[in-house]
Amino acid sequence: MHDWDISLIEPSDLTWAFRDSTCRWHGPDSYSAALDPTPAYQHDQDVIAETLDHVITCAPLPWPGTIWLSPHEEISRTNGWSGRSTRYDEETEKWVVDRGVIFFSAKRIPPHPAVTRYLVAHEYGHQANYLIAEQQGVEYTDIAKDYAGMRGLDWNDGKYGAGTWHSSAVEVLACDFRLVVTGVEPDYWPHPGIERPGRDVERWWSDHFAARAAA
Repeated sequence: MHDWDISLIEPSDLTWAFRDSTCRWHGPDSYSAALDPTPAYQHDQDVIAETLDHVITCAPLPWPGTIWLSPHEEISRTNGWSGRSTRYDEETEKWVVDRGVIFFSAKRIPPHPAVTRYLVAHEYGHQANYLIAEQQGVEYTDIAKDYAGMRGLDWNDGKYGAGTWHSSAVEVLACDFRLVVTGVEPDYWPHPGIERPGRDVERWWSDHFAARAAA
């Protein structure tokens, strides 16, 4: 058993502004999402649970978390995102991760199970990024900068967005985690122009994550 759970966002969890055509979900801490009210399909919970069990077995984390399933599509049209709640540790005098937060957007066509499996492993890869950063006492973007150098990528996070997602070191890191650490959906590589992970990437993950995750 693990301490991650899957939570359905209910209609009663949404707020509607009086003169707005969108609704909003307010999650833990300051996390929120603007949602399109058009009816949509959530990701399959059984597929999520099965994949989550596999991913956590491959890469256990020292904090619990929740995957939130939205009943509507997020206005951004992205598949989902990953974040974390933090707390101040009086003993270490540092901010540490208290709980992982992953959000899955619904889609107007039922998501293919392969997409769901990919999304679980990819978003969990961002959680692995948080762990490495916490263990080293730096920001997660510092880890991504280091990763960009190892991967031969330009550090250009300021231009991360539509049309440039594929070249972001943060996203390449999460997909490398998916392939190297979990082996989920190995045929899918959504980073055109960037080589799939090789031996150097495998060594990086072995050096930076395997021992830390087990600690």
